[in-house]
Amino acid sequence: MNLTREDIHRLVDSLHEGDLPTVGEYLQSFQSIGSDELLNSLMAAPWDDEPESPEEAAAVREAYEDVRSGNLVRDEELDSLLEG
Repeated sequence: MNLTREDIHRLVDSLHEGDLPTVGEYLQSFQSIGSDELLNSLMAAPWDDEPESPEEAAAVREAYEDVRSGNLVRDEELDSLLEG
């Protein structure tokens, strides 16, 4: 889809007022592209196209189940584990 500048202006004009801060931040992020070396490297990096291993898939399922069941570690708990 090739949008013109006018198309984008129309889209922005049709947004709800509450959406403007989020969209504004998103659009501002594009201004730094080209001047930020790290961002340029990340944007140019290839997508990870390696298939997920069965072990990785199992770990992801386990993590989602932990979240669903409330089996989480609070920040304070994690901090004490890292300090100790």
